[in-house]
Amino acid sequence: MSVGLSRLPRHVVLDDFLDQSQHLALLSNALGSEDSFVATQIGGADVITHDPGFRRSWRSTRFGGEVKALLRAAVVRRFDEIREQVGVPVFEPERIELELAAHRDGSFYRPHVDTATGESQEADGRDRMVTMVYYFHRQPRRFSGGEIVLYPFVPGAEPVLIEPADNRLIAFPSLAIHEVRPVSCPGDAWADARFAVNIWFSRQRSPEHS
Repeated sequence: MSVGLSRLPRHVVLDDFLDQSQHLALLSNALGSEDSFVATQIGGADVITHDPGFRRSWRSTRFGGEVKALLRAAVVRRFDEIREQVGVPVFEPERIELELAAHRDGSFYRPHVDTATGESQEADGRDRMVTMVYYFHRQPRRFSGGEIVLYPFVPGAEPVLIEPADNRLIAFPSLAIHEVRPVSCPGDAWADARFAVNIWFSRQRSPEHS
């Protein structure tokens, strides 16, 4: 486990996050459901669209059931510990989102934040506060790249690159600027993809934060 430097978003890296049976169940689910994945989208206040110049990956439309519930329970169980370590004030999660995503050859996600801003923020009524990402893939790993990059809040610090290691959970404040570096996966076989579950904990926005 590691915590980031002061000029960087505080972040946590937890290896071997799930036990072996849970990890294998999640991997089997992803490997066996290729037909449920569609191109990921980005959204604003009025428009949700696919923009392959900004984000190129795939998300599952049928991620649910016991496998999702097991991962959800695992992150909820450690939420208060992780929230404190990433420096986010105490809040009661009003919504918890889990998105199963796949990054294949050429996938990436340009620098962005997970908390809505502007008109999107006004329309939602909630603020994403803590982002977690759980990484998993087939062994031996057959892709390269796909690191997540956390950018400093202030000038003068180098960004941090975190490897998408198998069975690794990372967490950071949702307002931190981050990106996914391009993935290289020769042959582009589905079984060789970089899989991840993106997890967001949101609070209901109070009047003083509107």
